Amino acid sequence: MLSSISMIPRRWKRWIVAVRMQASDAIAAGLDATARVRRRVLSRAEARRKLKAAEQAIDALLRAADRSLFVPPAPQEPAGP
Repeated sequence: MLSSISMIPRRWKRWIVAVRMQASDAIAAGLDATARVRRRVLSRAEARRKLKAAEQAIDALLRAADRSLFVPPAPQEPAGP
């Protein structure tokens, strides 16, 4: 039991790092896409692809977090006589 408790903060840390990485990728692609044409590194299609990939990854990470927060209701005892 103790080992599973000590693993929870590590899992959270990995999740936060993953969200930060995806957000950073999305921000970088967005900044590049909005830079002056001669300063852009990515084509519009590549920036769009990177933004879409980051959006999907962030959505998947948030859905996983939602699922991990779900606590099923405790079973109710049947009403007695």
